[in-house]
Amino acid sequence: MVSSATAVGTRAVLMLSQAFPPRQAAGTFRVVRFTRFLPELGWKCVVVTPRAGCHPGLDETLIGQIDPATEVVRFGCGDPAEHLRRWVTLRRDLVGRLTRKPARVLSRLMDKVLLPDSRVLGAGRLFRACARVFASRRVDVVWITGPPFSYFRIVPRLKKVFGVPVVLDLRDPWTTGDLRYEGRDRWRLKHERRMEGEAFALADRVVLNSELCHRAYRRLYPDLPEDRWAVLTNGYDPEEFADVQPEPFDRTVLVHGGLSGGNRTARWLIEAMSLLYRAGVLSPASFRYVSYGPGGPEEHEAAVAGGVADMVEFRGSRSHKEVLSAVKGAGALLLIVGSGHETSIPGKLYEYLGAGRPVIMAGAPDCAAADVIRETGAGRVVALNDVEGLADCLRDLVWGRLASRRDEGRVRAYESRSISRRLADLLASLMDGPAK
Repeated sequence: MVSSATAVGTRAVLMLSQAFPPRQAAGTFRVVRFTRFLPELGWKCVVVTPRAGCHPGLDETLIGQIDPATEVVRFGCGDPAEHLRRWVTLRRDLVGRLTRKPARVLSRLMDKVLLPDSRVLGAGRLFRACARVFASRRVDVVWITGPPFSYFRIVPRLKKVFGVPVVLDLRDPWTTGDLRYEGRDRWRLKHERRMEGEAFALADRVVLNSELCHRAYRRLYPDLPEDRWAVLTNGYDPEEFADVQPEPFDRTVLVHGGLSGGNRTARWLIEAMSLLYRAGVLSPASFRYVSYGPGGPEEHEAAVAGGVADMVEFRGSRSHKEVLSAVKGAGALLLIVGSGHETSIPGKLYEYLGAGRPVIMAGAPDCAAADVIRETGAGRVVALNDVEGLADCLRDLVWGRLASRRDEGRVRAYESRSISRRLADLLASLMDGPAK
């Protein structure tokens, strides 16, 4: 759903983002919501993003969320790894089945060898798309969001050629994200830390999405001035729920509105279901766990081994509106925060806040997402592998005792309109000159 822009101003922000409709990705919604509300605050939004054919996962219904006032400039991404990922997604014939595994291996290999990621191969095309915008209109500020962090690599050329303020927006941490540099990938850290430091030194603002992430980066780069940093969380838009009807479930349902498996596994949640099934608390007629995505192999194995496979439903990739319908109709919502993601906050948490359903968070009790849940009173926090604790939450859910103690004032602070107002103020502050 798109809101009409009421006050498009003369200032223009050029926004560089790989994630934008119709790409179905978590980062898409941060950009879309900013472009929806910034025009009301006097900013014209021009988005530079890859063509739809460069993306592996598309949701055409998301096109309707682009504000009519937003200019969109698309370019060929120049990333063979991304095209391989799209190939794997689309080919369902014999050729696709035979080549799927080699294509995935080659795609992962390119992402591992190229620094900071395979999208760096399209950096020249990205810059030329930006140059076309500068040639046709005035641009006051450039805002770049990552990952992919290869988009940050064009900052030196942007500053040298166009001399405009640049804002780097990190939806996830870059080199403080330990999972990127484990095992054989440890060699990457030195090189990417250098790239990160160069980009941060040239940027006029570096925006992080949690206070924990902010503190980690302040320790890492103590020589950068305090006013170089800003924190802007993700948010939710109440209007996105206005025309969404809750899915009419016929039993108590716990919904996880995104991908799971691997580091973000629901394995222990499923083991907790098995525990309660054997105790007679849960049954297929009274309870179901619904997750979007294919699920990890360890999750499927846990469901079969625990005898609860008929209470677990992996729905695969669905449209955003369909996911919101399930989220809105659920008895409770599951948020999984895996090890290594403690300083970042999954965007789906904010949609959970918008849905108003109780949240069960499985992850580190001292992570950034847990702080938001406790601050807003949105639900409960349990360690990822705490089977007994998860079982207690499920027991209270089916017995009607899981009601959250939401602080509506604190929840409303995370509305996208409020976050966008803070971004507009940040952009305006750069009009008087870059940070020193």
